[in-house]
Amino acid sequence: MILKSMKSLHKFYCFAIPLLCLVQLTGCGLIREAADQKEAEDIAFESDPVTYDVEITAEGSSEEQNALCTSMKAHSQLVVLRERKPDGLVGLNRRASADQKTALKLLRSQGYYDGKAEFDIEEPASPDMPAKVTLRLLPGPRYGIGNATLAYSPSPDGFPQDKASQAGDIPDAFDHIKKGDPAVADNVLATVNAVPEKLRNSGYPAVRLSSTRYTLNSQSKELNASAVYNPGPPALMGDVIVQGTKDVSPAYIKKLVTWKNGQPWSDKTLGE
Repeated sequence: MILKSMKSLHKFYCFAIPLLCLVQLTGCGLIREAADQKEAEDIAFESDPVTYDVEITAEGSSEEQNALCTSMKAHSQLVVLRERKPDGLVGLNRRASADQKTALKLLRSQGYYDGKAEFDIEEPASPDMPAKVTLRLLPGPRYGIGNATLAYSPSPDGFPQDKASQAGDIPDAFDHIKKGDPAVADNVLATVNAVPEKLRNSGYPAVRLSSTRYTLNSQSKELNASAVYNPGPPALMGDVIVQGTKDVSPAYIKKLVTWKNGQPWSDKTLGE
């Protein structure tokens, strides 16, 4: 009786185990096929050109917000290239990351050296809907001008006393930036680069900018700027020598000269 039961049980297992394996293999195949299909759909969705809406915001006063957002929109890949759809969400993320770096440069150029920028992307519910990109500028405190110093090395050689009154003044300080002004990069650079032009109009045609140094004081929120110039030797305007003229009198050409022989050099006089 026991032996008969064991034979029956053996027949059951012999039948049930292959059936169970068949069910397991078939089920795994269905699950794998469904997963592969979903993965293929996701990949297609990720790589298909995607439309998007973009919003750029900034913290601060209304004036600061308007200035930062307007400037950012002018340099934003998300805005400028919006009609050129990126390749899926990966391409959109790449474009937003580029804008984040641009935003940080913009903030620093306007004196917001502690500023940050962040973005998030709200994925579309379906491929025919736009994604939503939000770029936020967090400027923080604006740095001001701290110490701004101008120096010469070597010191400018002066003109003889009879010519000194004709030469222009040699600047000993920056004209357009002063302590407390917003540390806007363009203003600082323009002021530093304007000094050689002044010296070229004051008798020093070979002047050059030797070195600059810019340091940030994170405690006082100030940008310190210093510049050193090599003025070169002072120079006088010389006489005009006219050669090779056939149809025009040299004397007539000399009458058109806008400077006098022996006066201190001036680029401005040459251009008049």
